[in-house]
Amino acid sequence: MRNTAENIASKANPRPLKVPAGQARYAGVFGVPVSLLLYGAIRAQAASGIEGSRRIAALALAALPLLAGALNLIRAALRTRLAKSSAAANVDRFRGFVSSVDVPYGFIAGAWASAVAFYGISELDSLAGWIIGVFLSALSLRNHPRLLALGMLLLASTGAAASAFGHFGPDHSLAAFGALGLAWAAADAIRRRAAESLVEIEALERRNSELLELSIRDGLTGLLNRRALAELGANTVAAARRYGDQLQVLMFDIDHFKKVNDSLGHAVGDEVLRQLAEIALSCLRDSDYLARYGGEEFVALLPRANLEDANHVANRLRDTVARATFSRVPWQVTISIGVTGLKPDEEFGNLVERADSFLYLSKQTGRNRVSSG
Repeated sequence: MRNTAENIASKANPRPLKVPAGQARYAGVFGVPVSLLLYGAIRAQAASGIEGSRRIAALALAALPLLAGALNLIRAALRTRLAKSSAAANVDRFRGFVSSVDVPYGFIAGAWASAVAFYGISELDSLAGWIIGVFLSALSLRNHPRLLALGMLLLASTGAAASAFGHFGPDHSLAAFGALGLAWAAADAIRRRAAESLVEIEALERRNSELLELSIRDGLTGLLNRRALAELGANTVAAARRYGDQLQVLMFDIDHFKKVNDSLGHAVGDEVLRQLAEIALSCLRDSDYLARYGGEEFVALLPRANLEDANHVANRLRDTVARATFSRVPWQVTISIGVTGLKPDEEFGNLVERADSFLYLSKQTGRNRVSSG
C-alpha cells in the first residue's frame, strides 16, 4: 500500500529551496584557492630571480601552490553550482569526487611542506611554506583520523630534521611546531563538528518525517486523513487525466455505527474502526489508497481500475466485513458502499460527492450492499 508520508509528500511537488540573493558567500568559497594561486605566483616570481640550480628547485616548489589553487578553484566552482541544485545524486557524486582526491592531496601537501622546509629561499620562506603545507595536509586528511595522525607525525619528523639541519632557527622551530599542533587540532575539531552537524541534520530529517506523518495520518486508524486525501485525490485525478487512465472511488461506512457507540461505548467503537481499517487494507491492491474521511466513513482510491474491477473489490470488502468477528460486538457488523468512476473534466470533490450519493443509495435500499454507477 502506497500510503506513506514520502509517497504522499512527493506528489505535492514542492519547489526547491534557493539561497536568497546576496547570501552566497563567494569570498569564503573562493578565498582559499585564490590565496593559493597568489602565493604560488609570488613564489614563482621570486624563484625567477634566483641563479643556478636553486632556481629549478624554487620553481618546482612554486608549482604545487599553483596546482593546489587550481584544484581548489574547480572544487569551489562545483560546490557553488551544486548549491543551486537540489539534485541529491549530483551532490553525492561531488562528495565522492572530493573524498577520492582528499587523501592523496593531503599527503602531497605534506610532502611539499617537507620539501619547502629544506629548500626554501630563506628561513622565513621555509617557515611560511611549511605552515601553509601543514594546514593544507591536515585539512585534506581531516575525515580520516588515522591518516591524519600519520601525516602529522611524518611532518613532525621532517620538521625536526629541518630544525636539526639549521633550516629553521630556534624561534622558527617553535612557530613551526606550534602551527603543526594547531593544524592538527583544527582539523580534528572540524571533523568532529561536521559529524555532530550530520547527526543533527539526520535528527531533524527524522523529526520532519514524523511531523509529516502526523499531518497526513488519522490518529485512530493510522490511515490517511481527510486533508491528505484531498491533496492526494487532486493529484491522482490530474495524473489520470494526463495519462488517460481510469480512476474509481469507493466510499463506505459502518451500518448502524451509532448503535455501537451508544450501546457498547466509544472505546468499542474505536476498536471497530481500527479493525475495519485493517480489513479494508487487506482487500485493496498495493496501488490503491485508503483514507478515513470522517467519523465512520472511509474512502478508497483505485487508480487504473474500471468500474467492474471496483465493484469486485467493493463486494469482496463487504463480504469480508460481514463474515468478520468484531471483538466485544455481539451482533454482525456490516458496511454499505458507494462506487463510482471519474468523468471527463470532473474535479475530485465532485467525484467524492457522487460516491457519497451511491453510498446513500445503499443505505436507503437496505444497507450491507454495494451501489455503483
